[in-house]
Amino acid sequence: MQRTRQVTLWLQQVENLQKELDDIQNKGCKETQSKCLKGCCPKNCSSSYKLGKKVVKMQKQVDELVANGRCFADKNGIVALKLPSKSVEEMPLGETISLDKMVNDVWSCLEDENVGILGLYGMGGAGKTTLMKRIHNELGKRKHCFEVVLWVVVSKDLDTHKIMNDIRNRLGIKDEIWNGLSSDRRAAKIHEVLQKKKYVLMLDDLWERLELNKVGVENPKNDKYESKIVFTTRSRDVCLKCKLRRNLKWNVYWKKKHLICSVKELVKRRSSVMEKFEM
Repeated sequence: MQRTRQVTLWLQQVENLQKELDDIQNKGCKETQSKCLKGCCPKNCSSSYKLGKKVVKMQKQVDELVANGRCFADKNGIVALKLPSKSVEEMPLGETISLDKMVNDVWSCLEDENVGILGLYGMGGAGKTTLMKRIHNELGKRKHCFEVVLWVVVSKDLDTHKIMNDIRNRLGIKDEIWNGLSSDRRAAKIHEVLQKKKYVLMLDDLWERLELNKVGVENPKNDKYESKIVFTTRSRDVCLKCKLRRNLKWNVYWKKKHLICSVKELVKRRSSVMEKFEM
């Protein structure tokens, strides 16, 4: 089990407040020890007054934290999430040494705090899926900040129900919960779980624009790009329909929000071309 981000933040606030309270208590003890007139009157009235005001203010903060903490239980709040058995289920893959440079370029995008959506486009058989699988497996080996990696094969007929089902299986949403939900509620359930995580969603073989909200996924820009979406497509038009605007060549992409890569895997094929797009 792993604490949700909300609970982790709450615990950090409690810890910080505890340190402040300890500091005030120490100051209060010193004030008591330094009182004059047989302990009836503080030597520094101004200091004691300020200390008293701070105590009153912190009491309000304590009350707020206690109330927020009760919400986790009173409203059936989720305080921890069950983690998948493995952060990444490694996919079978042959030799891909020729992809090393491209993998490193894409990895730089995943690490970039200004990158949200990464699109890879090229003709069928160009090696897009191979590159995606390699990146997927690298997420199981390299250090990163993502809590879960989601892999979904989309294919020509866009099926939002299949996409949601693949995502919920990876997130561990049980059948008894899932089967009783409408399509909208399923999307809401996925969103409820994902908003508590940093994730990478990998969509392979996208043929048309996908409305992310229909499958419970939020645009990464709404979460300050802490999560990422990577997709492959045969059509550059799909990238453009995702409201991406052509901007700079790939070798200066890292200061931009979104990237589109044109991938040609082998030297025998046309040389690889990478183009960058931003929202």
